[in-house]
Amino acid sequence: MCAPWGCTASPPARRTASWHPSAPLLHPSAPALSLNTSPIPPIRSTAPWKVAFFHHPPWSSGEHGSQLAVRREFGPLFERYGVDLVLTGHDHNYERSKPMRGSEVASAPTQGVSYLVVGSGGAALRAFPESQPTWAAYRNNTAYGYLDVVVENGALRARFLNPGGVVLDSLTLSKMDRSAATISGSSRRATNNARASWSDMDWNTSGSPITAPIRAVISA
Repeated sequence: MCAPWGCTASPPARRTASWHPSAPLLHPSAPALSLNTSPIPPIRSTAPWKVAFFHHPPWSSGEHGSQLAVRREFGPLFERYGVDLVLTGHDHNYERSKPMRGSEVASAPTQGVSYLVVGSGGAALRAFPESQPTWAAYRNNTAYGYLDVVVENGALRARFLNPGGVVLDSLTLSKMDRSAATISGSSRRATNNARASWSDMDWNTSGSPITAPIRAVISA
């Protein structure tokens, strides 16, 4: 059974290491929410890292576009309660926003939330209907792939890889020093690992996958 903001059939919340995962199925027509309360308990948790994941993207330049109702109602909650990263699907491509605050690019990387669309796991990829918007840091609709998220030593690294393991895009967030942005290229083994994709995992590469590595690393 689903409430306006989610479904009770979602996997139960649990805390593992520095993660407190929960998967509510947020509905794009969610009613207004009080900033003093949240229907998603983990968003108010004290876990070192908070990653929200659901289907409809608040920020997307794909075929379906940004879900403005989700952005309007949940964006302020993500900002207020310190969500580090938002992972979504729906559009069949990959896209990463710049750190966003409100409806604008954040004035500083540490002041915003990065939104990722990871819908390139196997279903037919779809073209972007318009040119890349200024708020988008990177996007790709020609390569199938998955997202690999590693948390270690106060840093979170999210990498978008194609089926051959080539890194096409990456984002690094650091809590070691929130006052400065630095480039990070650690190759140390992860202590916590998660992979996420929101479409069928058949790795059909009949399109035109990118073979040259494209690496965009941001540390915030």
